[in-house]
Amino acid sequence: ESKLGGWRDDVLRLSLQPDADWGAWEKISGRYYPQLEFGDIVEELRHTIQSPDQADLLLIIDSIRSSIKGEFNSGIDRANGSQTVTYKKEVSARAGSVGRELEVPEHIILSLRPWEGHPKLYEVPAYFRLNVTEGELRLAIKLFPTREIVRQAWADLTERIVEAVGKPVYAQP
Repeated sequence: ESKLGGWRDDVLRLSLQPDADWGAWEKISGRYYPQLEFGDIVEELRHTIQSPDQADLLLIIDSIRSSIKGEFNSGIDRANGSQTVTYKKEVSARAGSVGRELEVPEHIILSLRPWEGHPKLYEVPAYFRLNVTEGELRLAIKLFPTREIVRQAWADLTERIVEAVGKPVYAQP
């Protein structure tokens, strides 16, 4: 048996724990909530909101007003028996108070790290969504796909390890 060093003689085991804020946003991503409950959730995570302004976003959530306009048209061509049916639904949303109208954002930007203790925060874009069904307003945040952010965070982390130990890292997230 050889006493010379070889591949995998030294192994570094890295146990990464998900960051609580990252996990909280992942958990609610794409799920619609009633206005009050959604406001409470966002208020708990407001420290991670980069854009729009945290206070403005909470005011938007609390004061959002939505209206729906529907249009239905139907037509029949007796000559050939064809029928044309169209339905158009238009949803508009506003927020704010008298003298201070706020635009309801289509997107928000979060500042998150994927793992506890990761030295860098990453911009995580998300959609701001609303849905009005049978007179009930429901709100959601839907994260953009985060795979590339996780890959970049992993590359940043392994680069730091390489700098610290002076050896290459052969691993993938």
